[in-house]
Amino acid sequence: MPGYFITIEGIDGCGKTTLAESLIEYLRPKPVVFSDLGSTSMGRMTRNLITKDFMDEVHEDSFFDMIRIARKENIDNNINPALKKNKTVICDRWQDSTYAYQGKIPVIPDCPQPDLTFYITFPYHLMVSRKHKNRDRIESRSQEYYDQVLGRYDEIVNDPENASRVVKINGCTSKDTILDKALSEINKRKSLKRMYK
Repeated sequence: MPGYFITIEGIDGCGKTTLAESLIEYLRPKPVVFSDLGSTSMGRMTRNLITKDFMDEVHEDSFFDMIRIARKENIDNNINPALKKNKTVICDRWQDSTYAYQGKIPVIPDCPQPDLTFYITFPYHLMVSRKHKNRDRIESRSQEYYDQVLGRYDEIVNDPENASRVVKINGCTSKDTILDKALSEINKRKSLKRMYK
């Protein structure tokens, strides 16, 4: 039986990393956790580049080529090998983030699609308060930009094709409440009950 692919989405500061770390403690067998642009050398280099101011001058096609190559590296080296070993894979951001932040998704052949996505809702003003220091090019963008990002996330949530995949979690609640909601949703899915400690 193939593994299970869980992604965690939301704007910066919403608690994605905290939830991923908490799920490691509660799911058995223990899942493996990756980051969309943080789990390979190519991904880390890409993540570093896209936060730089000069990226405003880079053509959109070149930008998406960078994302596509970095994501493909993560798929080939980390995600698919883990799934083929019947592991549960948790990924901090995935294709939904690219659509929310950029308005489209780069085409990647055989890109694995999540079985379950937790979207942690979080308002712009709280993101600013949590990330008030050392914000990068993207984190420093205006509320108007983030209204578009949040609007695209809402599109994903409200798409009937995503009804069984995407689960909204209120990021303004405590980390224990967020974890309980995630575990409850996992426990509802029979194929995942074997993982619930």
